[in-house]
Amino acid sequence: MIAFSDITLDYLSDTVKTTPLNGLNLTISDGDFIAITGPSGSGKSSFVNVAAGLLKPTSGSVTYNGTDLYGLSRKSLALTRLSNVGIVFQDFRLIDHLTVMDNIVLPAKLLDGKVSDEKVERAKTLTEQLGINHRLHHFPSQLSGGQQQRVSIARALINNPTLVIADEPTGNLDHKNTLAIGEILQTLNTQGTTILLVTHDAEIVSLATNKFTIFDGKLERR
Repeated sequence: MIAFSDITLDYLSDTVKTTPLNGLNLTISDGDFIAITGPSGSGKSSFVNVAAGLLKPTSGSVTYNGTDLYGLSRKSLALTRLSNVGIVFQDFRLIDHLTVMDNIVLPAKLLDGKVSDEKVERAKTLTEQLGINHRLHHFPSQLSGGQQQRVSIARALINNPTLVIADEPTGNLDHKNTLAIGEILQTLNTQGTTILLVTHDAEIVSLATNKFTIFDGKLERR
């Protein structure tokens, strides 16, 4: 499905260069559940952004279903991401002035130019599965952290992605909500969705079928 070949990422600040990713290689197959751990500053979030098509690496290639992701035009890259990839961020990134429903269907609107009745029904189904269907007309500020994260998961799933990328999805949650999010990710995986997860949480890591640690800008299998 997605392959990372000799990925290097450099950051330049004045005269200082940091290299959070240094010759990183990984191949993710359809249906995999990959968990990546590592200390703060090890490059986990940088890797997530590269994988999601949000941050072009300094060198190396990311191949998605045989296509060079960063060889695409900006528009084609955005369409590929909207069509195939769902992204769950640690800080939720919900839009404050939009309701839960409007936040969830936003990727569908961006992809299709409108929100079809089918996508509205899918949003309702997702929120029912996630236990937030009673919050559809609320705004993010009216939700708990666990509820906001569930909204972000529903938003990530609205376009039926084949790959879900989650960056510390339980980092801001209590133990109960952490377990609930873990169960959701595991269920998605059993239904055929490929999961790429970055986390510090040992319980969430234990759900993955393949586990890696970022060390010196490379991935090492655990």
